[in-house]
Amino acid sequence: PLAAEGRAANNVVALARQGGDGRWVVAVATRLAGRLDAPDGDLPAGPSYADTRLALPAEVPNELTDALSGRTVAVTGGWADVDEVLADLPVALLVAP
Repeated sequence: PLAAEGRAANNVVALARQGGDGRWVVAVATRLAGRLDAPDGDLPAGPSYADTRLALPAEVPNELTDALSGRTVAVTGGWADVDEVLADLPVALLVAP
């Protein structure tokens, strides 16, 4: 599992794996969703994770694409902001381009 830090660190779980071809995949999911603030009773997403980030392995590229939403996610200094990763859905499957 990846380490998370911030206000909602206990509400996210993530794993990273590198395939035999060298490409990275990062799976991210909401955990204990009932404990998060979600606007208008929606599923927890972006704003629910303000100030929360994931530590990624140093080898992960600086840009990943969510295979579920098509959204591009920036990795800065080995960290990804969870509010960006989960901006559209309560889960993400990030892949290296």
